[in-house]
Amino acid sequence: MMIMRRAAVAALFLVPLSCGTSPARGDGTVRAGAEFQLAPGRSVRFEDGAATLRFDRVGADSRCPEGVQCVWAGDATVVLTATERGRAARTFELHTTAEPAAETVGGHRVRLTGLAPGKPSGGRIAPGAYRARLRLD
Repeated sequence: MMIMRRAAVAALFLVPLSCGTSPARGDGTVRAGAEFQLAPGRSVRFEDGAATLRFDRVGADSRCPEGVQCVWAGDATVVLTATERGRAARTFELHTTAEPAAETVGGHRVRLTGLAPGKPSGGRIAPGAYRARLRLD
């Protein structure tokens, strides 16, 4: 019984990380004021139709591994592509601890609020395992 309970609790934590997106709406559309999550290669449309945002990849990840004390927390770079109404697609980077952490897209401010998973001690993260947490304001 205890093993089943632990498995159920673990599943609750893993389900949000397995989703490609967690926008404010279930149809891949996000509204202003919402925080959402993207997996590499996944995208969301802004509810007002002003733009589409795609998480391309993590460009660099020098974050301090979990469980290790570092002098500097490190930084990770998330590479995104925005396609705004009436404009060519453009690629830009947002950082977890350095600047810029936000960019204006389609008249909205897109801010990187986190990157999961945390860096494991002594290990690498598979490129497809990353999840960018973003906020649309």
